[in-house]
Amino acid sequence: MRLLYYIIFIAVTTILITGTPALEPVAQDGEWLEARWVPAGKTMFTGANYRGIYIFDGTELDTVTTFWKAGYRAAISPDGEAIAFSGSEGPDRTNALFVYSLKSKTVLLLDNGGDYGPPCWVTSEIISVFDGRDICLFDKTGESLDAFDGGAYVTLVLSLEQGYFWCDRSGNFYRLLPDKKLEKLEYKASASGFLFNPIMNKSGEYILLEELGGPMVLISLPEFTGLKLPTGDYPSFVEEPFGILYLDMVDDGERITDSRVMFISIDNGEPQNPVELVESSPPERIFTRVDYSVKYGLLLTTQNGFIFRENFDLREALK
Repeated sequence: MRLLYYIIFIAVTTILITGTPALEPVAQDGEWLEARWVPAGKTMFTGANYRGIYIFDGTELDTVTTFWKAGYRAAISPDGEAIAFSGSEGPDRTNALFVYSLKSKTVLLLDNGGDYGPPCWVTSEIISVFDGRDICLFDKTGESLDAFDGGAYVTLVLSLEQGYFWCDRSGNFYRLLPDKKLEKLEYKASASGFLFNPIMNKSGEYILLEELGGPMVLISLPEFTGLKLPTGDYPSFVEEPFGILYLDMVDDGERITDSRVMFISIDNGEPQNPVELVESSPPERIFTRVDYSVKYGLLLTTQNGFIFRENFDLREALK
């Protein structure tokens, strides 16, 4: 199937937010990566080289695991009650698959029979993951549900009428229909042609991908029309107001030298002008990850390992 694409050329509007960062989980720098919100205003993050998963409630730091690579794209369930992750006891061992319950604070081993990549949630009960050979489906108790040929970076739609979607390790984008018919979705790239990190919004209307060295790509379902958005790093969907939050990062080949927090709202399927939320930062505030909650605001991870919180209401800023 060939996707219909058109390019969006849009100007940048600036809404700069300032203020003293309010959140430093522990008195260590150069360690913490990829902070994200979990329910009740807690933060989840990982350590150097994605080792371990930790949760901070503003007072106490809980250790979910110290396994290697556990923090790489660990997935929070749609109902906010569990975290799925893969990891191992050592850097040269195969990754097992786990689920952590935020209520009971317990870790359940789902399977250790493959070399698992980062998992994602199909629903709040079902997890999809690549085991080194196949795409596998498990329920959160560890029961194996299904397996089929595929590749890394799996994402699944909420309605199985539209099929399963993923990018393989060669950067190709696929759809597997419910009858197990496989379609490669053609994309005439403007740069490398290597697509990765597909994510889907909660309603299943859009898939967002990154292109290596190129733009973000927004695909509308079920029409399969695509929009080439600006280049962005670590994009995520914001549900209210609906749009895409991302980082505009610059590097010198070794380190990130500049970053801006950006947002593109989507109104009736049409992307609006990008909005700059946080301006270019001094070295101590070069951001490498951003997350947003309507209730708790922006959560920002810096290159030197600090985690900052900005009490910011995106709905008010865009009025």
